[in-house]
Amino acid sequence: MFFYERKHYYNPEFSIELHKKKNKPKILEKKDLFFYCIYQKVHDYNILDKYNENLEKIKVIECLQKIKLKYQDKIIELLSESTMPLCCLNALCVIWKINIIWFSDYCYCEFKYNENEVIHYLYHDLQWKTNVYLSDKYKIEDVFKPLKCMSYYKLDDLKEMSQYFKIEGKKKKDYYDNILDYLKFIKLIL
Repeated sequence: MFFYERKHYYNPEFSIELHKKKNKPKILEKKDLFFYCIYQKVHDYNILDKYNENLEKIKVIECLQKIKLKYQDKIIELLSESTMPLCCLNALCVIWKINIIWFSDYCYCEFKYNENEVIHYLYHDLQWKTNVYLSDKYKIEDVFKPLKCMSYYKLDDLKEMSQYFKIEGKKKKDYYDNILDYLKFIKLIL
């Protein structure tokens, strides 16, 4: 009752401590590992404090709108997604002026900006390699359409391609489906 009757109660032992927020260590967000891998190769310095994936993608899109490229609208659309597919690599090579040859176990794609510059080799698991032997791999000419429809190829064409991919088949459909499955496996065909 004593406390309720008094309007003001003062406790001299009570004190409010000012708490400071603890600074959490800044963790670099790398949602799109493919984009980050290429960005890190182009910008050699330590980018832990300066990398903002969304801002960097916006800068790339703004630069893309100033130049003319094949499939430009599709590339801009794909860059705005959370993960960038391989077909956008050509645009990055043009904007950042870098030569990259992307390769897997059985095929490769060339993205060259300037023939006189150094060529960087990027394995499909996003590891940079040196001295890669490409003569035993199939060269993909168009990344947007790495494999044409089945009626485009003759059986002999598919057999020749299958030597690079180390697959076998009896019919034209078997060869085509096996090549298609491999290209889907390495995410070259979405």
